Amino acid sequence: MSHTWRNRILWLITAVFCVFAFLKATPLADSLRALIPAISILVPTLFAFMHGARRIGWPAMLSFFVIAFVISWCMESLSIATGFPFGHYHYTDNLGPKLGTVPLLIMPAYFSMCYVSWTLAHAVLDKFDHRADALQRFAVPVVAAFIMVMWDLCMDPSRATVTQAWIWHHGGSYFGVPFVNFMGWFLTEASSFF
Repeated sequence: MSHTWRNRILWLITAVFCVFAFLKATPLADSLRALIPAISILVPTLFAFMHGARRIGWPAMLSFFVIAFVISWCMESLSIATGFPFGHYHYTDNLGPKLGTVPLLIMPAYFSMCYVSWTLAHAVLDKFDHRADALQRFAVPVVAAFIMVMWDLCMDPSRATVTQAWIWHHGGSYFGVPFVNFMGWFLTEASSFF
């Protein structure tokens, strides 16, 4: 596929996601309720694969996906069972079929946001087109982890209360989300990127 066509497809994917995000905030949201989890997760996953394949190649992206899948499933399963690192919660059936206690859609969501956060961290630090140096090996994972936590700060309250994709057992001070969740996210993300 040519560079031009790949760019057009990436922009089309971005436009579809933006239109869908807008529609979720309109009265049409009720008629889209069944599609919201899949489109909200699978469209960014497709974007991450296409963008990443162009940037670092398919073998590296497939490795990235496998690592993100395993880490996210393990950490989510651990937290559901023990409360560490995110706190005590459980998933409802709103996100569809599960692998153990974790919905299958969670792992692609984690992968796509990891990739986007990692890419944004490179851009923020002006390390997008440079070879790895000491700053990049330390700063990129830290900045990427903060970007992932910012995403969770925006996403978690509505998913836990409005759509009830998961339920916090003891709630928390941030719109019903416990602070330990965000600390757990930072720990998990930073360790994933290092």
